[in-house]
Amino acid sequence: MILILIISCTFRTVERHYIGNWKEKQIEYSESISFLESNNIYENVLSHKFFGTGGNEFRDKEFLWLRNPQNLWSFYNTVQLIGLEKFITKEQYLKKIDEEEYWGKEWIGLSLNEIVDSLILKYNSKYDSLDYYSKFWERRKIEGNDSVVFKILTETKMFYSGKQLLADRKSIDSELYQLMKLNVELNELDSLNKKEKIIEYFNYLKSVGLDHSAYNLIYETNARKYIGKINDSLLKTLDFDTITAENYWNTRNNASWIKTHLDNGP
Repeated sequence: MILILIISCTFRTVERHYIGNWKEKQIEYSESISFLESNNIYENVLSHKFFGTGGNEFRDKEFLWLRNPQNLWSFYNTVQLIGLEKFITKEQYLKKIDEEEYWGKEWIGLSLNEIVDSLILKYNSKYDSLDYYSKFWERRKIEGNDSVVFKILTETKMFYSGKQLLADRKSIDSELYQLMKLNVELNELDSLNKKEKIIEYFNYLKSVGLDHSAYNLIYETNARKYIGKINDSLLKTLDFDTITAENYWNTRNNASWIKTHLDNGP
């Protein structure tokens, strides 16, 4: 009997605890905009055109924050101030879209330049249920952002035509601008020069209450390859608790800016 008790005590399950419950404020634009490990969004533009963002019975409607005209204008000016061509190059803007890049039908054989031209031309035209561009503007009118979209498309055409544009700085959210700027700068650096920028990015995330995103930057993204063992010392500067494995899995995707990418467990 004593032996059985000893064995049962020896093999009893011990609940493990993990780091979590991060200090992480919620940012309203995180539903639409977040960290990217590549600055170029050309393929994202094509894929969202094909799959749509309006949602259906299997998928929620996307980019709700960005559909607001004030938010859309703010985001566009943020991108413009950082540099439009950092996100879509002029070569990509002018190249013809083929079937390997995009599986729909309305854009095949056209460039983004030609699509933007057609959208500008069809703005305020009489609604035609059979015309793609007419239906595009009808959706924008329902969302209440058609005039802002028209202005953005007009300025985009001007930019890729070689004209200098001045960003509307008053419309820009300074925190979003800084997050995107650091993101772009990090992606632009070669591997030998990333470490210092990663630490700068990490410290900024902490300073604005995004500790979970700061953790994800150094443990869940490619940045972890460039800072070596220093990530453990950086970890000690973050605000977190020890939590159960169940709570870890329930909260691991709660980061606002840099989402959890890896699924290796705690």
